[in-house]
Amino acid sequence: RVFGWDTHGLPAELEAEKQLGIKDKGQVEDMGLAAFNDYCAKSVLRYTDEWKAYVTRQARWVDFDNGYKTMDLTYMESVIWAFKQLYDKGLIYQGFRVLPYSWAEHTPLSNQETRLDDSYKMRQDPTVTVTFPLTGAYPGTAAVETLAAHPELADAAPLAWTTTPWTLPSHLALAVNPTVTYVLVRVGDDGAEAVAGQKVLLAKDLQGAYARELGEKAEVLGEFTGEQLVGL
Repeated sequence: RVFGWDTHGLPAELEAEKQLGIKDKGQVEDMGLAAFNDYCAKSVLRYTDEWKAYVTRQARWVDFDNGYKTMDLTYMESVIWAFKQLYDKGLIYQGFRVLPYSWAEHTPLSNQETRLDDSYKMRQDPTVTVTFPLTGAYPGTAAVETLAAHPELADAAPLAWTTTPWTLPSHLALAVNPTVTYVLVRVGDDGAEAVAGQKVLLAKDLQGAYARELGEKAEVLGEFTGEQLVGL
């Protein structure tokens, strides 16, 4: 059996950066990408002899002399060739998924990489809840009928929770779930100072999460489906 060496990937770069004392991307660029790549290539093979001795002691018979390395050009070309065969057969598709991101390395992380030692740390991000005062209903939308039947909505403000408040100036609309029930609540005078006495719209199931902000004297004025609110 031919032995294979996994020499690609973020772990190899992280190990090289650790050995070189590199803390950020700028130091890699100062060193030069070619020089950094060469160092990574040498670094991943540093423990070759130890691995050979370890595998041999396990009584495993493998061919080290003709082993492959993922950084070899022939190996990379074979991977690209195999991918092309799958693509030609219509077996490749493009999709989207949410991945953890390393701000230090400027790259997404695989699930395996997030489990490496010191690969990430937990952090507490600030969040804000913003009000968007209603100004009326767009003609031809369900909200026209809703607003006519419930004029108390006219001066209400939906609540929007976000972890990225810097994107708010670019927002053009708020989304509602057509099947979710929303409640119109008058915030109690013992609620959050910024909205005390005002009318806000939020998902019914989230009343508990906002209990402190709404106040003990909060009053529910009505319930609406998301479908009824489209067009406000």
